[in-house]
Amino acid sequence: MRALFWPTEGIVEVGHYGRVWAERTPQPPSDLFTFRLTEEGYQRLQQHLHATLLIEKPVATFGQSAFYSAQRSYHLFHTCHQYAALALREAGLPISPFWAFNRASFASELRRATRIIEEHSRDVQTVEPR
Repeated sequence: MRALFWPTEGIVEVGHYGRVWAERTPQPPSDLFTFRLTEEGYQRLQQHLHATLLIEKPVATFGQSAFYSAQRSYHLFHTCHQYAALALREAGLPISPFWAFNRASFASELRRATRIIEEHSRDVQTVEPR
């Protein structure tokens, strides 16, 4: 609880798994969202994630995860859900990190992004060349 109200050192977990979290979690509901990134978006995502690390050497490893010191602290207005939402926004997805304050609100933002992308895709496909 203290970490939410008093900024504490941030940690970034990098896990190496054969399946995504939504397939591994025993705590439903878990949704799986798939987004296609442009090459530019993918490069921006990689650059952003790399820039969030304070140092490139892990401070700890556990199982299939390595833990790195983060540039930013962890607190009520910067949680893991907001961290992920910010990274996806850097990749070009229409997501607001502000509204991704917990698992349910982050999933809501991802659903909203899915709708926006689908609507944009339909608009692009219905435009006829002149």
